[in-house]
Amino acid sequence: MMAKVILTKQRDWNEYLGYVTFCYNATVHSATGFSLFFVMTGRKAVWNVDFLFFRDTEGDTVPP
Repeated sequence: MMAKVILTKQRDWNEYLGYVTFCYNATVHSATGFSLFFVMTGRKAVWNVDFLFFRDTEGDTVPP
């Protein structure tokens, strides 16, 4: 994933590390059917677009 976002001189990789890590952790794994973010936090990851379009996140968490 890092190879797709860095420039050819590979000097800007540290600027994208947080974004790539979040995307990797928010991706659903084929073996479990859950993302690592969901497994660790008990809720689905919230993206910037969710705030822009006021997506309802009710029911995206594990009940207490």
